[in-house]
Amino acid sequence: MEETARVRVDVVTFMPDSARIPKLVEVFDESLRAVRSDWYESNHIEIGDLPAGMYTLRLSTSSGIQQDETFELEGGQNKDIMIDISSISPHESHEWAYFNKSFSINPVRGTDMKAIEYYRQPGIEVKAKVWRYTGGSWTEYPLHEFNNQLVFADGNVFHYSTGDVLSLLEISGKEMQNLYVSLPPGNHLKCLVKPAEGADDQVYPIDVTVATEHYKAETLLTLLTNGAVARAKRLSNAEEAERLLYEKMVNPVTAAIGGYFLLKTDELERLHDWANNLANWFPWLPDGAIIHATQLLSKKDKTEADIQMIRTRLLGAASEGIPVYSEGLRLLEKGLTQLWYHSDKGDEEVGNARKRIGSYAAVVDWSQETTTFTGISPTAPGIPMPLPLK
Repeated sequence: MEETARVRVDVVTFMPDSARIPKLVEVFDESLRAVRSDWYESNHIEIGDLPAGMYTLRLSTSSGIQQDETFELEGGQNKDIMIDISSISPHESHEWAYFNKSFSINPVRGTDMKAIEYYRQPGIEVKAKVWRYTGGSWTEYPLHEFNNQLVFADGNVFHYSTGDVLSLLEISGKEMQNLYVSLPPGNHLKCLVKPAEGADDQVYPIDVTVATEHYKAETLLTLLTNGAVARAKRLSNAEEAERLLYEKMVNPVTAAIGGYFLLKTDELERLHDWANNLANWFPWLPDGAIIHATQLLSKKDKTEADIQMIRTRLLGAASEGIPVYSEGLRLLEKGLTQLWYHSDKGDEEVGNARKRIGSYAAVVDWSQETTTFTGISPTAPGIPMPLPLK
């Protein structure tokens, strides 16, 4: 019997913490059939039991990075392969964003080429503040971590810790619409503010990327947002997502990501009563109520009590600021629309809530994981007229 071979893959990155960012490794044989496909949370990967032959190894990340290496294996061989992705990010401390997140490509954030070229100049001032939702209204606060900073070509990173309260980052500047980015509550966040890439006159001049330190949950969210459900199911499984929900007291935001995963993969039975608990225990987090309402909406035989609970959850979510994640906003608008038609367009409260949430959905950047939209203020989404450049 012919001996099998082993491949050792070393992934080169700048930051040691980048090793924890999940990477998909696929191995294809000569007929381009995938003989291995697994996610790894390490920069040192071993793949064994490969017969002799020609192979192509592909390394991918949730952000869209993809590098291939073709090689030949002999029986019994231990082959070392190095894949260097350290040059992907223009700055070593920004690797988390370039490896794990999606940058905006949404044409809704319209501007003109003059504004884009202005923000591509080095050292352009960008202003920022934070809005927090408490007592039923948004209040603005100074953001000392990012106050009137100069944004250069490779972008600026700042760190920010959120409490158990909905928060929005506001970015503003000359010839630029206000941009609002949801900041996941109860987490230490990394935020990258950089000039947008691309030469299209529909590209927003500044790109903002936000992430928690929970790299696997963030990767899962990126895949789900991009519609890569099959890859998401290979990275995680229903048991892991169920565990995220179970650990909601530790981090309700990652619990919400687990809930969205179970909804997206149609693993509704694994939601149990935990979505209901998430909504009850964290009423300030609209995503919990949305997940529970969507769970009930997915039932084949809904009782009148189910319909009333769905209504309560969706109206509650619509009145508590905005969802943290764009997936939540999508499900909230969809659920309110279903309720609106269920009432033969007679439920005025649902109709008003649907109209309000629809105004956000009309300008939200669906390519972003956290809810991101343009507007005049947190309560006035839309595309305001920018100030002219002097």
